[in-house]
This record gives sequence, C-alpha cells and structure tokens, in this order.
Amino acid sequence: MASAQSTEQPTTMSSPARQLLKLLSTSLTTFEKVCAEKHFEIPDLNAPFHPASEAFRSDPVAGEAANVLGAAALQLAAIFVPPQISLYHMVGGIYSSSGLSRVKRD
Repeated sequence: MASAQSTEQPTTMSSPARQLLKLLSTSLTTFEKVCAEKHFEIPDLNAPFHPASEAFRSDPVAGEAANVLGAAALQLAAIFVPPQISLYHMVGGIYSSSGLSRVKRD
C-alpha cells in the first residue's frame, strides 16, 4: 500500500505564532542593542531588584521594545496555553510570583 503524499503547497503567509516570534526576535535585538549602547542593565529575575535594572525605561526606543516583548510573549501564551490555565496565571499564578521574586528582602 503506497503512502499518500501531500500535494499542498506551502503557504506564503506565516502563522500568527511565527509573526509573534519574529516580532519577539526583532524587539529583543533592538532592546539589547540600545541597552548595550547606553550601558543599561537588563533586568534579571535571578537577581534582587535594583532601580538600575529599570533605567532602560527612560529611553523611548528601549521602553517600546520592552513593551512589545511583553505583549508578544503574552500573545504567544494566549495561543498555546489552555484558557483555564491562562486565567489562573493572570488571577493568582505565576506572573505575580515572578514579579515578587525581584523584590529585595531586607
């Protein structure tokens, strides 16, 4: 029995997920470039919070790139994470705890 081969042609339009991935990559490149040029510290969730890690927000290009990165990441999560899990994360889950991990304990 011969296997059926697909005769479908590849689509020229990319999927929304691929478009978001490209947007993430482009925005991250812009963000890293501006941070390197202006000697901004890039936030690290594994380090205690320090105001210097937020200095990039004073630059409109870096700030916009960071906003796009965050929005695109949330859009990807909305595509791939089950809706009930997304709701749980937004209401009382991981986003709150990851933000709190940056707060320095006295």
